[in-house]
Amino acid sequence: MDSDRRDHAQGRPHRLELVASLDTSAVTVVAAPPLRVSQHTCEAYLGITRPSFLELARRYRAAGHDVIARGRLRLVEPHGFLAWLAEADERNEHDDDVSEDELAAELGLRVVGGDR
Repeated sequence: MDSDRRDHAQGRPHRLELVASLDTSAVTVVAAPPLRVSQHTCEAYLGITRPSFLELARRYRAAGHDVIARGRLRLVEPHGFLAWLAEADERNEHDDDVSEDELAAELGLRVVGGDR
């Protein structure tokens, strides 16, 4: 029995060594999503301006969700925050008195591309 099989039979982890040569144009590096978003990173990750993020974070906390406050810094978990925004958007779809532009302004969203 060779060394690898003996290690596997004894419950030791398998090791695989691989050497590859790739052209750099074939590789795309993608940053991991952030664990938390603050007023300093909200525009880059969420497309929401700082003042709008702070107002939405206040509402998010008032709705019973977690907002970490450290001095003036406000941190939210982005997946839950975005899900909450989507729910708010669905609730506002039924309000015929609010236009898309008014809703976008209220949420602090900015249009990227499109006809506007």
